[in-house]
Amino acid sequence: MKYVRNLVLAAFFALVSVSFFSCGDSSSSKFLKDYEKFVISAEKSAENKTTSKLDNLAKKEAEFAKKATKIEMSAADAGKFAVLSARWTAAEAKLSALKVKDEAGKAAEKTGTALKELGGKLKK
Repeated sequence: MKYVRNLVLAAFFALVSVSFFSCGDSSSSKFLKDYEKFVISAEKSAENKTTSKLDNLAKKEAEFAKKATKIEMSAADAGKFAVLSARWTAAEAKLSALKVKDEAGKAAEKTGTALKELGGKLKK
């Protein structure tokens, strides 16, 4: 009987300990959840070719990078942060390339218009 009581007490303390330590998110896990949401939004912007969001996204990422230096992370958390950072970099690169393409297209249109106007003046 004493053995069963000790076993029940040990199980109770184990459950209490597990629930105590798993109640709140650590600062690094909360940071990583927020950063992952940010990265997903950047990836969606890249998929939707929303280049107008690039500057704001870059500012937000700089804030996340600054916060990351102040948070103590486990090796697993640091690995997840590295993966998320790589995903951000890919989304940023896609948005940057799209922005350059758009701007180059606009510049080409302006150049074409200017050349047409110049050609018209030269014919006169």
